[in-house]
Amino acid sequence: MPRAALVKTVEHHFKFIACGVLLAPFASVVQAAPLELRRDHSSLTLEAFANVTAGFTPDDSENDRDGDVRLDGALRLLGRLELADGPEIGARAVLRTSPEDRLEIGEASVL
Repeated sequence: MPRAALVKTVEHHFKFIACGVLLAPFASVVQAAPLELRRDHSSLTLEAFANVTAGFTPDDSENDRDGDVRLDGALRLLGRLELADGPEIGARAVLRTSPEDRLEIGEASVL
């Protein structure tokens, strides 16, 4: 790759890298604990996450950018019921998504 083309490619991508570095501290502030809903002897806990990853190499052409961005995410649900004078029972399900799997049940269990 000629030096001028390499410099242009690096300059083009530097904007995205700089934005990511500048926005990272603000994005981390948005993190929160799981959401828990309670009523009488039952509860529902909800957790979710999304991870976005992007990458490039200096040899990438402008028209060859389809595989540069990846999104992985999951949604976890945990329902519990406290029995009077007995154990606590519940069920958990995890739904996840990735480029390889559109949407799948990652885990389902009875507790």
